[in-house]
Amino acid sequence: MAINTEALSARYRAASVDLSGKRLLITNFLNTEQEKDLTEPPNCGGVGRIRHFRRTLGNPGWPLNPLPIDPACKALSLPSTDMIRAQVFQYAACNWRCWYCYVPFELLSANPDYSDWLSPATLIHRYLAQPDPPPIIDLTGGQPDLVPEWVPWMMAELKNRGLERQVYLWSDDNLIDILPRQAML
Repeated sequence: MAINTEALSARYRAASVDLSGKRLLITNFLNTEQEKDLTEPPNCGGVGRIRHFRRTLGNPGWPLNPLPIDPACKALSLPSTDMIRAQVFQYAACNWRCWYCYVPFELLSANPDYSDWLSPATLIHRYLAQPDPPPIIDLTGGQPDLVPEWVPWMMAELKNRGLERQVYLWSDDNLIDILPRQAML
């Protein structure tokens, strides 16, 4: 059965973003199927997870992946590395059902049982409250494109706290990284 992407997008956006309150539905990993797949336990009150971006993806012959390692290291004046940690916040809605997606569909449906309404200020507060916060914040999904305000809201919050030169903000969606694409325009 084909997905009516336009209708599903409108429904999920309406159910997962509060524009006047600058809040969005963020996945809470605690007691979910996805939590079992994490290499480290959820953090930031259950709404965050740590991701390890690696230059080498594992199989011999695969190309090296410099993203977001190289641009983050350059922007933050960090030494070159082959692995970097990132704090992930996952948007709790997606208008696609990609065959390769590892996120359980119940976590992609703006389901209030598996998510929390949070503002960028709260996300940054939780990020900073953890010991040794990673230098990258990765906004992922679900489908972050459903709430294009999220990236500028997070940028503004980082700037308000004087963190724009200490934290690299990265957003990825349906296998297309939106920040590097914008930088290439």
